Amino acid sequence: MEALSADFVSVLRCPVTRGPLRWIPRGLWEGLEVGETGMAAFEQTVSGWEGGLMREDGEGMYPVRGGIPVLLAEEFVKIPEILRPAFCG
Repeated sequence: MEALSADFVSVLRCPVTRGPLRWIPRGLWEGLEVGETGMAAFEQTVSGWEGGLMREDGEGMYPVRGGIPVLLAEEFVKIPEILRPAFCG
């Protein structure tokens, strides 16, 4: 999947905090070499995602499936502490 356009992402907001979101392509977390436990659980949770929309605080993100952002509070996935530097850096 191609990246979501910057213009489109700029108008999206977190349904909980109402803050802005940032596009995180799937390729960013694929191939990361971090502790097996954190990565395995995260990979299982985000299986099938094309990317995610990360909250401005870096705590977690919402899925993008089939090119459609799923901005529902119950779809929010926390990003493990060990992965946050890769996403926020």
